[in-house]
Amino acid sequence: MNPHGRERLLLSAPAPIANVLVDVVVERARQQQLFDAGKLPFRVCDRATTNSTRLAVAAEEFGEIAHAINEGTVTVQERAHLREEVIQLAAVCVAWAEALNPKQEGPRA
Repeated sequence: MNPHGRERLLLSAPAPIANVLVDVVVERARQQQLFDAGKLPFRVCDRATTNSTRLAVAAEEFGEIAHAINEGTVTVQERAHLREEVIQLAAVCVAWAEALNPKQEGPRA
């Protein structure tokens, strides 16, 4: 699909999907801010980061989702926390996909 078709597809996404995608983009930006502030030792999107390290980061995020589920997802607050963890995992996976993008030149923000 050409870039303009991809943009149209994204812009025409139903609101629930668009809202989730925006939240993932916001989380990716937050992860970048943490790296820029020296609070993260590396970026998942950096080509120098190994796939083993990326897997460990994704597994840690997945573990937080499992923990949230085991704690219960009954209340609105618990469901919001679970959603937050899922968004964080999705953002890590997006960063990983960025690193694997063959068209990418060097590390991305």
